[in-house]
Amino acid sequence: MKPADNDEFFIGWQAHQPAEIRQSVRALVVVLVLAVVGLGFVFSAAQRSPDLAAYEWTNVQTFAGILQRSPYPHLLVPRPGGDGFSAYPMVAPTKFGVAPEWCGNLDGKMVTFDGGLIFRRGSTLIEVVSEAPAALATSTAFVGPSTPVEFGRQTLVGEIVDSKCYSGAMNPGHYKAHRACATVCVAGGIPPMLVVNTPGGGATSFLLVGPNGEMINEAVLRLLARPVRITGELSLSYDLWILSTDPASIELL
Repeated sequence: MKPADNDEFFIGWQAHQPAEIRQSVRALVVVLVLAVVGLGFVFSAAQRSPDLAAYEWTNVQTFAGILQRSPYPHLLVPRPGGDGFSAYPMVAPTKFGVAPEWCGNLDGKMVTFDGGLIFRRGSTLIEVVSEAPAALATSTAFVGPSTPVEFGRQTLVGEIVDSKCYSGAMNPGHYKAHRACATVCVAGGIPPMLVVNTPGGGATSFLLVGPNGEMINEAVLRLLARPVRITGELSLSYDLWILSTDPASIELL
């Protein structure tokens, strides 16, 4: 079948394209550019927005409070007006936790040390830079830590994260893309946490310990950054939620 006499034909070595072909190519390029820009907006809108978080590793300050050796080293800081304490788990620089031995013989005592804050929507940690805590001589009488409030056996669904990165050292610091980093952090002694999303885009964090309050870092390495179901004994020590569980009972979802 012979082409019609008015069919345009273009050969690459010609100086110019025929008008109709040129217009078709231009229209196609415009459509493709608009499609790429549109897809860019769609993909951007679909991304998770990182939370407001901060890692004040350059803003070293002095902290004072009651040192707690277990379940993981943390500091109880008296609230203004004597209204209880705020509990701040502690971590070391880079990808390490604070070893219980760092507390020395000052467990339950008023101490002072230097460090920087790490915080993100209700989860606050202190990165310790002092080689050891110093006993704090004070004439103020502080009431010692109270007995945790027990909530009995509970089942929670969420994601196990390393508390340092999730709390602000990295942002967002969780989900599958962060699994390798979380594994190194938890293996280095950083406390693992269960993060449970709440209605309205919020989240609640639960420090994970064993049935007797022991560290379970090694046992949860394979479960990091994965959806899990955990059943255990739930307690609240001031503002620090603690979930005691048998790691072998944690279910992958």
